Amino acid sequence: MTAFLALLASVLWGATDYGGGTLSRRLPVTVALLGSQVTAVVVLGVGLGVPGVHVGFGGYLVYGALAGLLGMLGLFAFYQAMATGPMSVVAPVSACGTAIPVVYGLLRGEHVMPVQGLGIAVAFVGVILVSGPELHGGAGGRRTVLLSLGAAAGFGSVFLFSGLGAPHGVYGTMLAEQFVGLLLVLPGAWARRDLRGITWDRRTVALSVLVGFGDLAAIASYLGAARGSHLAVVSVLSSLYPVVTTLLARYLLAERLRSIQNAGVVAALAGIVLINL
Repeated sequence: MTAFLALLASVLWGATDYGGGTLSRRLPVTVALLGSQVTAVVVLGVGLGVPGVHVGFGGYLVYGALAGLLGMLGLFAFYQAMATGPMSVVAPVSACGTAIPVVYGLLRGEHVMPVQGLGIAVAFVGVILVSGPELHGGAGGRRTVLLSLGAAAGFGSVFLFSGLGAPHGVYGTMLAEQFVGLLLVLPGAWARRDLRGITWDRRTVALSVLVGFGDLAAIASYLGAARGSHLAVVSVLSSLYPVVTTLLARYLLAERLRSIQNAGVVAALAGIVLINL
């Protein structure tokens, strides 16, 4: 069940990342983030009235808040990269943040198998191969890569802090994460005046709500898996979402990469898998 929940999180995150990337090409990034974030907070708020759901005070709220803060910064960087660069490049690079929980384990004295160390190295090589042509493609390409790496740092932090909070309270961790994310993005959208002049057609609203639901379901699946297994293992299985995003981008957007970039995508994903062995 643990592996199933972690892999389900990957599928959901992959689909919502594609949807979020599509939104970021139609709307200002802060507005795209705001729509899905409001959806998640409203759903969780309604859930507080369900019998058996209880949120008390505890350290897991702090972990959730940190995940919300760093995750929103990562999402902002991710959506910015998606709006200007190919999803097939952005998604694998951003997924390499899965190394963060592994490094955390090392610092705590946990033993990491040699194959996991190899996985980190392979993923790093994959990032270089994917990013190389973009780095030499001008300021736009370099900006896309740097934003993707920023997203990787944010997502890896979410895996770490939300995973630390999950054993003590899944719902409270989720609520703190989403609420802090909303508090961060709402003033940004207002200050930038991004909300002015936005036309919310039914298709855009529906996609925004679906992204919010999908992201929330992915977080719930991840936290459910993180309660009963090694954090590094769960975070790696949950970070296979670039496979879904890349396939959707190739088949629905007809994105094409250079041969060296295709090799980099495969290497990055292979490295993620190796970290889990």
